[in-house]
Amino acid sequence: MRSRWYTGQFRVLPRLSQLRTNTIWASQAQTLTQETLGSSTGNPHQRFQTTQFPVLPGQDLAVRVAQLPSALEQADIRNVSGEDAITLVHDEVGQLEEVWIRWQAVPDFYGSSGRDRHYTLNHLTGEVCFGDGQNGSVPPPGLNNIRLMHYRTGGGQQGNRAADTITQLKTTVPYIDRVTNGEAAAGGAEQESLAQVQARGPKQLRHRGRAVTAQDFEDLAFEASPEVARALAMTPRFDALGAQSGVDLWLDSGESPRQAHRDVHAGQVAVLIVSRSETPQPVPSLALIDRVEAFIRSSCIPTLSVQVSGPRWIEVLVSADVVPQLLETGDAVRTDIIYQLNRFLHPLTGGADGQGWDFGREPHESDFYGLMESVAGVVRVRSLHITLTGDRSPAASPYLIFPGRHQINLVLDPISSSLLVSSLGGV
Repeated sequence: MRSRWYTGQFRVLPRLSQLRTNTIWASQAQTLTQETLGSSTGNPHQRFQTTQFPVLPGQDLAVRVAQLPSALEQADIRNVSGEDAITLVHDEVGQLEEVWIRWQAVPDFYGSSGRDRHYTLNHLTGEVCFGDGQNGSVPPPGLNNIRLMHYRTGGGQQGNRAADTITQLKTTVPYIDRVTNGEAAAGGAEQESLAQVQARGPKQLRHRGRAVTAQDFEDLAFEASPEVARALAMTPRFDALGAQSGVDLWLDSGESPRQAHRDVHAGQVAVLIVSRSETPQPVPSLALIDRVEAFIRSSCIPTLSVQVSGPRWIEVLVSADVVPQLLETGDAVRTDIIYQLNRFLHPLTGGADGQGWDFGREPHESDFYGLMESVAGVVRVRSLHITLTGDRSPAASPYLIFPGRHQINLVLDPISSSLLVSSLGGV
């Protein structure tokens, strides 16, 4: 295979890691088609219910009408709802049998007139509501004339699966022997809790969908995708002497940044994001970075340069000499200690309160003595040393810590050994 670069720029210099043939994008969802919701009575404020919910965005609802609209009205419908907004069904001899017209989903009916073919959909519960004839048109009466041409249901954290764990074909597909997911599936999120809604509401009222302040950029980053677990906006800082100021911004921890990547100047905003993941180092994917950046760009002034990236990572390695109660259980004690260290140092769920670590915050040796001595089978920690790997200079961009490969040595307690020798010698 040969590939050539013609034009464009890369966030990270591309590296070829693997070649996979016969691949396709997939999402954790079920598609349903031609689902009849019910029959319209011609009354205002009619409500219908889908058989499956939650309903993912992208549904297509149509209403059957008695006759084909006029040519002028057809043109208006296609202009509003798309060229395929009118579906004609013919019988065996080619006679027109049914006419289905697509209706548009709206958040509410406040801006709808009596002629607008609008409906509202509660994506969580699957409830479909129509207007009253003054705000939103009323579907004409008919038997089984309210239909969802297609919609998708699914989602949630259950779709977040590790690589090579989705291997079961739900239906038989010709010429397909087996399937697998070469990369981890991510992005699934559960329904917002009431506390999350209460926290998000004031933020939306403040920014109104526009990025003006640094806090606005952070809030919009969270709204861009449920995969975003942390966000930090950085704006340029200026001093009275006019010295050039900026922050180090770099995506690839395996390469040294060039000068073009290092600074954030006037007219630019850098947003650091962290993906929601249980991995020790939750680095955001390029797809997530592009999604967040596109969402923020649509909410700020066109002349502003927005750069979205992951944070700088600082690896924390703990080396310790630990005295176990019994050497026979030493391996299990070492495993438990490493597990507790990794849990404590996780950037999103670690820390003393389980809420993760703030940008720029580092652990201290005193944080680990009590943690390690609380592990069953540990007598005491005789010595401990922390190594932080990475650039922590003030000029560097804000960083997050993550756990590295710890070195836990099991040693005999010299005090206990001497007491044992004295006791044996005195017998």
